[in-house]
Amino acid sequence: MTKFREKRKDERYIFYNPADTRSLLFKEIEKYSTFKWNTHTGKEEEKSFEYHSSSYVKNSALIFSKLIPYSFDGNGLVRKDNKVEYLKLVINEMNKVADEVSYISTRLESVINSFKNNGYKVKSFKGKPLWRFVVGLGASHPQETSMTLHHIYGVPYIPASAIKGIIKHWSVLKFAEEYARIKKGEDVNFDTAVEEISEKLREGKNLSITIDNVSFYDLIRIFGTQEREGEIIFFDAYPCDKITLKIDVMNPHYKNYYFSTQPPADWDQPRPLPFLTVENTKFAFYVAGKDETLTLKAVKCAKDALKEHGVGAKTSLGYGIFTDF
Repeated sequence: MTKFREKRKDERYIFYNPADTRSLLFKEIEKYSTFKWNTHTGKEEEKSFEYHSSSYVKNSALIFSKLIPYSFDGNGLVRKDNKVEYLKLVINEMNKVADEVSYISTRLESVINSFKNNGYKVKSFKGKPLWRFVVGLGASHPQETSMTLHHIYGVPYIPASAIKGIIKHWSVLKFAEEYARIKKGEDVNFDTAVEEISEKLREGKNLSITIDNVSFYDLIRIFGTQEREGEIIFFDAYPCDKITLKIDVMNPHYKNYYFSTQPPADWDQPRPLPFLTVENTKFAFYVAGKDETLTLKAVKCAKDALKEHGVGAKTSLGYGIFTDF
């Protein structure tokens, strides 16, 4: 039989940061636990806990990657639910920066105007993920799973390098499919076609292939080669409305198989790994170039890649697919 007590402040947690930083964090981030009294053991047991943050706005990227609280169980081990509670803390901090989105948009517009004043044709579009997406999931992180958050603004964003990368990758796949069809009589399969298209694009060797009004030479001009830079500039994509973060879970079942030489077996224990995702948040994309026609073609390639391939991790499972352009 147990009796539940009220939630109260609990000091059994720690930050692995320098002493001065740690003393400030204890004032800004507090732990509150709900305890129960176990009449069988005659001991008080911690039922659940959560982290509370002060009203002072903090950088979510720092909380997520460097200022991580750790709570321990009765055996001195980090609690299994600590990661979920700490991710909830990150989400709560993100909810405080609603005004930051408009500030970022204003800053970005200033940059865009400077490009326009220097003769660039800048095109923009907005897109929203069909469900969820996460960029940087596999990056190094103390809690195994990561996410790309801007180190200054603290908000999720899509780096220009990631945008350009998926557009180029998707374009190679599309042109490789057509190239394999043309070379079918020469026994060129799709994998070989991908290698040849990638090499020709990298070296700037043109092909007489056009798909949806975009020629292979257009791709060479957009992405550049080993000898010359591309003619199109891709910008980081930032949220342009309310940011919504959600906790998702991946659940590998065969830990012993992945991390040792043991074969997978039905008696292996699943190992849930919580991770952060972005959901139902609209992003603004910008593309610039001196040639307006080429810039419009780059925008088309970008929309096709985001819609058909997706950006970030787990695209094969439906993450990172953008719509509502």
